Amino acid sequence: DKDISAAIGIEAWSSGPFVKIYNNTINRWLSVYLAPGSEVYNNRVEFIEGERYIGIEIADSKDLKIYNNFVKGASIGISVDTGIEDTVFENNIVLNSSMFGIQVANCHLKSCRNISVRNNVVDDVSSGNDGALKRGIFFNHGNISNSIIESNIIKNTGGSAIYLYKTDNTIVKNNFIYCYNKYPSPPGAENDI
Repeated sequence: DKDISAAIGIEAWSSGPFVKIYNNTINRWLSVYLAPGSEVYNNRVEFIEGERYIGIEIADSKDLKIYNNFVKGASIGISVDTGIEDTVFENNIVLNSSMFGIQVANCHLKSCRNISVRNNVVDDVSSGNDGALKRGIFFNHGNISNSIIESNIIKNTGGSAIYLYKTDNTIVKNNFIYCYNKYPSPPGAENDI
């Protein structure tokens, strides 16, 4: 029913340790906060046309596993933020995001480390006139260390397929990147990989 809605489909805040969220179909945001040891897997988050929010959001948690999820039509497919440690993103599919496919952000507030982003598919992060600012995998706002981005397929981003900002000891290897850029950045304007 179009008249029944919620701002967030599933929200688990201060609910750990060891929250498991799996096998759900949601048309809005899935959010986990302060829930160490949690797993988010086998979920389908598909936004109603015209609505844009974060697909899966995880904040201030450690020892996380985010795998086998499908996210379509979000502004940011999967976002982890502030104080994330020992986290694995694996075998997720993110399609048609308007800003970023997978994002690690706000680590300048509280450091993020030991993050593994592997075997994910990010496709079509490109809509809008500011296409050069679109990112497939985005490590943003610094203080991110000891992490790896490997064996991902990243296609059709408006901007950088992989963008690292103020990271330390981060390995990027064995990724398949096929991108176009409708609105290219001037040379040297960003740290494209």
